[in-house]
This record gives sequence, C-alpha cells and structure tokens, in this order.
Amino acid sequence: MSHEPRGSFHGDKWAAASKHHGAAQHDTLSDQVAAVKIVFRVLAFPIWAPLYVRRRLKRRRAMKDFALDFVLGRVYGDQIANEIALEWIEQHPGDYVLGEYDPKLPALRRTFSRILDRNM
Repeated sequence: MSHEPRGSFHGDKWAAASKHHGAAQHDTLSDQVAAVKIVFRVLAFPIWAPLYVRRRLKRRRAMKDFALDFVLGRVYGDQIANEIALEWIEQHPGDYVLGEYDPKLPALRRTFSRILDRNM
C-alpha cells in the first residue's frame, strides 16, 4: 500500500502516464493489424476479384433482361425507367431496405435509363 494520500500529484501523474502508455500500445497494435489486412488483401486479390466481377456481370445481365422484358412493346421514356427501377426494388427487397425511399433509387433509375438507351 502506498503511503501517499489519495489523489496526490504523484498518483495522477502515474495514471496519466499509464493512460498514454496504453494508448500508444493500442496504436501500435492497430498499425500491425492494418499491415496484416493489407497483406491479406493483396494475397487474396487473385481469388476474390474474378468472383466479384462475375457477380457484377451476372447482376447487370439480369437487370438488362428485366428492363427489356418490362419495356417490350411499349414506348420508352423517363417514366418507364422510373417504373422499372421501382419494380426492381420491389423484387429485390434485401438490397433496397427502404423501398421507394432508398437513397440508391436515383442511381438505379440512371442505370436502367442507360440500359434502355443502349438496347432500344
């Protein structure tokens, strides 16, 4: 037990030094973890990149087929792209949690508009 009274200057100084020492150790560990993550991503890149690209291409192909089936026999316009986007959101609720209020909706509209421009 210490002979110093509680809250003495020496005790506060020791507590502050311990706090800074712990923060320094945490920063060092964070740097080491970041380095390991970077190395892992570089080593795993040849594995996950083709899978990611394949999944994106498959989704784009499905979007194109969906849009063309939706528009079949109709006159294309901006309203049609909006209807297609809303219908896509209804059929994929896991990707668009907020439904028609989802912040991804404008980008989805533009995507369908571009698909229709290319294919009509």
